[in-house]
Amino acid sequence: MKTVFEGLSWTVRRGEKWVVAGGNGSGKSTLLELITADNQHGYTNDVRLFGRSKNGEGLSIWEIKEKLGVVSTKFHMSYVDYAGPGAGRELSTWDVVCSGFYDSIGLYKKIGIDQERVARAWVHRFGLTDLVTPPALGVRRVDRLTGKVVYDRPALKAAPQHFHTISFGEQKLVLLCRAMVKQPPLLLLDEPTHGLSGESRDRLLGMLSGLVDDPAVTIVYVSHHQDEIDSLAFENVLQLGSTV
Repeated sequence: MKTVFEGLSWTVRRGEKWVVAGGNGSGKSTLLELITADNQHGYTNDVRLFGRSKNGEGLSIWEIKEKLGVVSTKFHMSYVDYAGPGAGRELSTWDVVCSGFYDSIGLYKKIGIDQERVARAWVHRFGLTDLVTPPALGVRRVDRLTGKVVYDRPALKAAPQHFHTISFGEQKLVLLCRAMVKQPPLLLLDEPTHGLSGESRDRLLGMLSGLVDDPAVTIVYVSHHQDEIDSLAFENVLQLGSTV
């Protein structure tokens, strides 16, 4: 790619797990911005996503973003601004997870039963039941008057947790779950452990380790921490600059 990364040729194939490593200023985050369409150079270089060129084939920013799951400090802070303690909004962690279906900050649409099952499955897969309280399971029945299938829900046994009441590190775990509920073709993680305590950091890396052998999940993980790179043991590493 000219101008930004002279001579770089990089291909990520379905199911691959990549680490993009390099020191501060090596261009790691800029490279991700070329993918997410948050950098104008993505349209002046030869960048192809999901078999289509960003330049000349009408691939819109929304077509790109609907295929991406993204976790970054920038996105995290956008959610904190929306649902933080000073925002006056009490958004539950379950609603945050489900907002991933719509690529929204906040949940403005009611999710369907199938989406609920998917979200519930990811919460359990990631072991986040201590942070995310799904709605109580409903009992399926056919309404006698309308003939439609309805679900009668029992009352919740536990009150839902609110996003602004959990720690910064726990919020990042919830956002990773949010990124996965729509089962994106590509998961982008830009320094996801930045600012995390040891416990939350280890927990997030453990969640990602559970995805390593999943052929349905493609991951690009940006980091400059060698211990994280060694821990994840992704099969591919793109080194930018001279040092990790």
